[in-house]
Amino acid sequence: ISGTIPSSWGDRLTNLVTLELYDNFLTGSIPESFAKFTKLKTLNLWGNSLTGQIPAFLGDLPNLETLSLNKNDFQGTLPSELGRLTNLLHLDMSRNGLNGNLPISIGQLTELVELDLSENSLQGNIPDELWTLTKLGWLSLHNNNI
Repeated sequence: ISGTIPSSWGDRLTNLVTLELYDNFLTGSIPESFAKFTKLKTLNLWGNSLTGQIPAFLGDLPNLETLSLNKNDFQGTLPSELGRLTNLLHLDMSRNGLNGNLPISIGQLTELVELDLSENSLQGNIPDELWTLTKLGWLSLHNNNI
């Protein structure tokens, strides 16, 4: 599959629970209409050529358990709004062009068992809030500037 993700999907697929478009040739950004995927539990868009910043509205998907945006060309910082994903179990944003500090809101992801932010350009100190994630069983932050 190639090209951009149609923005009309957000208007038409409002009952979507799982969206897996990984390992394709998708370009462009994540459409803002994805904010309407309030039932979504799994969003796997890894292995494409998606660009832009990680959208803050992803933090408004209350049922999200898996968010995999790794192996793309996302830039910018991790939005602090991701801390609102209180049901999130797996977060993988490795192998992008992310920079800046890890937001302290990451400590609000109390159900998180897997976190991979490796191979980006993240910098600064690891926030103390990260060490409060008692269910975290896998953490990868290698190849950053932290």
